Amino acid sequence: VTVRLGDAVWSGEIDLPPTGDLDVVLDAPPPRPRLHAVLEKGRLRLRWSAGGTVPEQVQFTPRLSPPAWSDLAVVPQRTGDDWTVELPADESAGFYRLVRE
Repeated sequence: VTVRLGDAVWSGEIDLPPTGDLDVVLDAPPPRPRLHAVLEKGRLRLRWSAGGTVPEQVQFTPRLSPPAWSDLAVVPQRTGDDWTVELPADESAGFYRLVRE
């Protein structure tokens, strides 16, 4: 038997009863949240789906080659089904990512 769920694959043997139902429980990691960014009135608002009770850590790097990721000292706020953070929008370019703790 092979079970595929996204990128996760499990293969193995199962002793099946001659008749009846087979219950299968799949324990897959939660989907990766999609990060949305809005620039408004000199502030950068980052928003992503809540998905769980513990928010992801927001990190920043000014460049990708090589990256120098650092945690931002902001606490995400739960707003409905989303987590949000607001940051001052300065003129330096950079990249943001979410990291699960």
